[in-house]
Amino acid sequence: MAIAGFLLKAGLASGEAQAVGEALVESTQGHNNVQDMAAAVASTAAKIKADQRVEGKAALAKAIADDGPNVVARVLEWLGTGERTTLDGFIADSKGRIAAAALNNIRLA
Repeated sequence: MAIAGFLLKAGLASGEAQAVGEALVESTQGHNNVQDMAAAVASTAAKIKADQRVEGKAALAKAIADDGPNVVARVLEWLGTGERTTLDGFIADSKGRIAAAALNNIRLA
């Protein structure tokens, strides 16, 4: 699930990402899919730890549809990530330009 990657990459701990994700899933899809979030957070956290690619902001924005990029940006503001990032996960400066020397950007490229 893109929400798991998004929340974990935004800096939430696994337990926090699971709690937020479960609340979102329950409010939008009902109780039956809450168990899926626990598994999604666990498997996504393992992939991140192994430096494997995971879905995140871009996939979540696409799933939300037309206003997805704005919703994702607002959630990042609420979470106070402290970094500006593009939908592809690159760290950007205050003018939205990709920071060439950022280690995360080098890994993504």
